[in-house]
Amino acid sequence: MKEETGKKPYEEDDPEVLVTVLTGAGTQAFSAGADLGNPKTHRVNSPGEHLATVSPRGFAVFNAVADFPKPVVVAINGFAVGIGCLITLCGDILLASDNAELGLPQVPLGIIPAYGGAVRLARYVGRGKAMEMVLLGERITAAEAYRVGLVNKVVPARKRSGYNVFAGGAVSGLAAAAPEPSVTEKTFDEFHLYTVANPTTLRHQETKQVEFIRAAGVKAERLYIYDGAMLDDWHSGMSAGEDSDYGTQSNKKVAVFREFKNSEANKLGIPLPKGKVRFYTQDAADASLQFVGENEVGHTPKDELVRLYMGNSFDLVGERKRTDFKVSKANHRAEETFEIKVRNRKKEPAEVRVTEHLYRWTNWEIAAKSQDFEKKDAQTIEFRVPLKPDEERTITYKVKYTW
Repeated sequence: MKEETGKKPYEEDDPEVLVTVLTGAGTQAFSAGADLGNPKTHRVNSPGEHLATVSPRGFAVFNAVADFPKPVVVAINGFAVGIGCLITLCGDILLASDNAELGLPQVPLGIIPAYGGAVRLARYVGRGKAMEMVLLGERITAAEAYRVGLVNKVVPARKRSGYNVFAGGAVSGLAAAAPEPSVTEKTFDEFHLYTVANPTTLRHQETKQVEFIRAAGVKAERLYIYDGAMLDDWHSGMSAGEDSDYGTQSNKKVAVFREFKNSEANKLGIPLPKGKVRFYTQDAADASLQFVGENEVGHTPKDELVRLYMGNSFDLVGERKRTDFKVSKANHRAEETFEIKVRNRKKEPAEVRVTEHLYRWTNWEIAAKSQDFEKKDAQTIEFRVPLKPDEERTITYKVKYTW
């Protein structure tokens, strides 16, 4: 590479070369890594010697690939083990033949993945899977590498031409050699039958989660909802009307939901069976995908709207308190006034949907309010509160009940 040879690769300045392909010379392996049978492979006279000689050369090679100014397509043909696996992570697009295997056997041998490889691996597959691969040292198949997001595509070993590139920076065989859709579905009676194409290996008495479907570019709106009343045993009617303390307990948590439509236009559009949905967001700093939440989804037909709870917001806070309560049994009426505060400690604007349950009786009217609201159902209203960074806003309303 250029730091080792003292000159730049010719492809860097050649205007006719738009993409570079990095692949193994043979058909059995991309790279089997260092010769671990050679006692001199990882032996130096002192740590200082290693830092002065081995480390700079290794980082020079890795950085030359990672920092190359043109797209680097890594074509993994066969085994990519140890250093051979780590160098693949420096590329921009990773293609693997269907007989490829990737693994990091360093830790069981008493050494660790070098040259920032463990950090790069975590950016591809997440911390949990990276720790599993590093600490156990087990190899994974091309299909498993595709499932966890380590490689972009798996192509048949006989179609190595799928690794070719054409002017403009695209991989010529990428679309043609792409695997069949990971899931096919057909309707049968009142059921949906699914075939999951990606193979998986189960050991004796092993249970494993299998990816059902993956979709990129799905529009999933993030909703912030403050439901301040703690109504675990929500009941309405005269008992609620007469209990002056009912519904006055409050929490400060603002819930985070993700909402998306299961439609073809939204990169989905097949009936979804019950299961777990995971969300990933691209980090603008390094373009890596970061896991941001998951939840269970029920059986969902196509073109239906899905809303999933993701947890509570760290930087949004709510407060709710009752400021007045009057009840007249003789006149069959009650009045109740609330004050709700919401604060945004984020660096960007956010809208909080303040949900209020009118739980005391079914006949009600809002006698006073600080802003407009939307009636969601017979006993629920919602205030939409836009907040600037570091802004606090107060919502007040008075409700009258008659029975």
